[in-house]
Amino acid sequence: MFRRINFPIFVSLCIVVVIAVLWWRNNSRLDDYFAHPKKGDIYILQSGDTFQPIKIVGIDDVKMDEISFVQYIFTFGEAVPDREQLLDAEWNQNFTAIYKRQEIDRLYSEGKIVEIYRD
Repeated sequence: MFRRINFPIFVSLCIVVVIAVLWWRNNSRLDDYFAHPKKGDIYILQSGDTFQPIKIVGIDDVKMDEISFVQYIFTFGEAVPDREQLLDAEWNQNFTAIYKRQEIDRLYSEGKIVEIYRD
């Protein structure tokens, strides 16, 4: 009645399912954070093999159409930095960039925002 299951195929299938679930959960979290930005959120932008953290320091409360960011003073090569690598003293507070929401939406839809950290 029951056929014997090939163990290596079963293990491989389980691994694929776990990876798919983890990928979906991460994308769901990113989508939620992106849809509801908060002051202090850190976006990681990717350009080629370089990753640039930017942090939200202000959001237009009336229209929600402009978001102000400060940049991290360092860029990271070849890998997305962990949240623990981003030190509070290393944000450039002397320059604030203001992005229109449409521009941030475009960056996200193009896959250039690869991670969002929220405390």
